[in-house]
Amino acid sequence: MPTLVGISGAKRDVCVAVAVDGQIRAACEQERLTRVRAVGLQAGRLPVEAVNQVLALAKREQQQVTGYVIA
Repeated sequence: MPTLVGISGAKRDVCVAVAVDGQIRAACEQERLTRVRAVGLQAGRLPVEAVNQVLALAKREQQQVTGYVIA
């Protein structure tokens, strides 16, 4: 099953979502996990905390991700 991780909020409020086989399974804002408000993407760095959280909620592992989409 294709597993896509979507990341948005380049300038502020980074949010991550995961879709498995075309169905959105989980979404999470980075600030909910780090308690740092209105932060955007950092150059060359994924929002690791939010990525790990949505993958856990979707019962997926990093190795199962088939692609990343950034908006």
